[in-house]
Amino acid sequence: MSESSNGTAPRDCELEYFERNHYFHGKLMTPRDMEAQEAYHDGRLRMLARDVLGSGVVRGLAVEVEAVEGTSDITVTVSKGVALDCCGTPVVVEGGDGVEVSPVLAAEGDNDQYLYLKYDDCKRETVPVPGGGSGCGGECEYNRILEKFEIVAERVVDVDDPHRGPHVVEEVEFPKRSGVVDDDGQPKSSEEVNVELLRLARAYHETHRQPYTSCTDPHVYLCRITPTVAGETTTWSIVDDGLGQYVYSNELLYAAIARHAAAFDNPHETTLAARAGSSEREAFLHVRDGDDDEDDVRLTSAENQVEFEVTDASTLDLSVPGVKTNADNIATNTTDITNNTTNISENTTKIGENTTNITTNTENIENLTKRVSMLERYVLDKTLKYKISCFERAAEAFNGTFAQDVARKIVARAEAGIRGGVYRNTKENRDDRAFHVFVGKNREEETFEGLEVVEDDDIITVTENDHEITIDTDEYRERGDPGFDVDSEEGVLKGDFTLFDLELLFRDAVSEISDSRHDPPLEPSYEEALRELRDVLNDDEAEEVDVAVAQDLVCETVEWLRPTGEQRGFEFELDPEQVQTRIHETLVVSGFSSRPRGTTVRVRISRTGDNPLLVTGEGEVGRDSRWRVEFPVGDFERGTYEVRATDGAESQSKRLDVR
Repeated sequence: MSESSNGTAPRDCELEYFERNHYFHGKLMTPRDMEAQEAYHDGRLRMLARDVLGSGVVRGLAVEVEAVEGTSDITVTVSKGVALDCCGTPVVVEGGDGVEVSPVLAAEGDNDQYLYLKYDDCKRETVPVPGGGSGCGGECEYNRILEKFEIVAERVVDVDDPHRGPHVVEEVEFPKRSGVVDDDGQPKSSEEVNVELLRLARAYHETHRQPYTSCTDPHVYLCRITPTVAGETTTWSIVDDGLGQYVYSNELLYAAIARHAAAFDNPHETTLAARAGSSEREAFLHVRDGDDDEDDVRLTSAENQVEFEVTDASTLDLSVPGVKTNADNIATNTTDITNNTTNISENTTKIGENTTNITTNTENIENLTKRVSMLERYVLDKTLKYKISCFERAAEAFNGTFAQDVARKIVARAEAGIRGGVYRNTKENRDDRAFHVFVGKNREEETFEGLEVVEDDDIITVTENDHEITIDTDEYRERGDPGFDVDSEEGVLKGDFTLFDLELLFRDAVSEISDSRHDPPLEPSYEEALRELRDVLNDDEAEEVDVAVAQDLVCETVEWLRPTGEQRGFEFELDPEQVQTRIHETLVVSGFSSRPRGTTVRVRISRTGDNPLLVTGEGEVGRDSRWRVEFPVGDFERGTYEVRATDGAESQSKRLDVR
């Protein structure tokens, strides 16, 4: 009897600190301790495999595919072998057993399938739990976990995903001859040669070392298969698309480096000889490569100029003054011809390498531009979501005021921007500047009602309780006239406002009724943040992300605005208040504090009655004035506990019943 674990990896792929057991005499070893020790060794081995060896096929794993008659399913047979996925997990295949896979086929279009090998495991061998009754008539548990594999078929493949294709090392500069021999051709000392090897390693890491990335869906790419339909019969064939993943073993790498780096004079093992032709202006170059293939290149000249064809059908001109039938003269010039041919070969190789580099660099620039555009869209999207969060809290803080009405309209405008996709601006449609226009140019009519409002020339005064809110309309006209319309009798204020205008209006609405709860005062202030945003909006050369950064600064200052005199205290809650004593559950203690960001909150849990248990934990007050501390429920026995939390200025206690 067995139970599949749905193909999940044995551990996650995040890079974390390693934690192992501390053993001492009399320590009670629980399943949690055993699992911690297993995770310690497993995590270290997978980290070395992932970050030293790489991912892909290590050995074997040849693929055969056969259609299942009468269905759209296929049977995939993978030969014996082993692979490493991007988590560093070894995936072992015993071989011989066919795995039935159900491809997802489209009604029309390309139905090629990309096959992946993926780690899977299953629980097996049930045994009775001690104290759970006799045999499996009572409580039972699985005794073993079998590590096996599954085959996954997908219709598309992302070749840009570093975990779904081959790791390509574009170019590494090997040490030149001058790095290992001196000017007299004598070998340098081992210390001097090691400097060259260090340079080789440094050049590789400076070019190819990338920021650490996590692998969220480990697969090992095997091959691509394509269907051929003839009547009611479907056959599948394997396509060599060059995307296979392979682990570059040390044996392979060392052999390649040693062979190439040691062959300084003639790495391609070619020989060259010259001999006379049958006429006064004819000669032959005799070339032999490492495979003993022999070719003669005919050189002829009418005007002291020789032409011969090369493999790419272009021509190369060689200046050969006075080619004669005298074999001795040709032999005398053999050394020069050999040197020139070597230089030509080297230059041709470099031209090919440069062409490859240009192509690669162009692709890299395109990929970088694409990724920058994606990052820019992400930043713009997050800016709008941050604005919604900040001004929703501001609307709640200034409940029942004109400032609340303005804050709600800012939230509605930001939500409309997300629905309209203004954050989808990319480098390709740079001229659109949709986000820039959305913040500073698009005007929509907004109406505020129920106000005590008076207009006097360019000044609009809104009276609210004991405060007078002053709106200087001249400031709004600097970037276009919103067209303020005041109806004092009805208590209505209208206008065609941009999002930036609404943020100015919010500043005016809170100018007399707010203060900052940030200690020390948050700099720059809301006024300075608006000034910076105005400068960016007026700059025609500013990027969309510049507008987003300035908007974020406005939101940060809004977060700390509260009505004057509002008292923010200290409180916390237990989630859940009553918990079961299960090993993997946690007790969450979280709350709110008026102390500055970064203030330490200490939580102490003690058991009431005899033999009290004391557990402590610490958290920090975050930017949103929230804090959080977690405790493993497995540390507690059944009983009643007192949970006491303090931020240094205030404290609070609650009762916790553990059952």
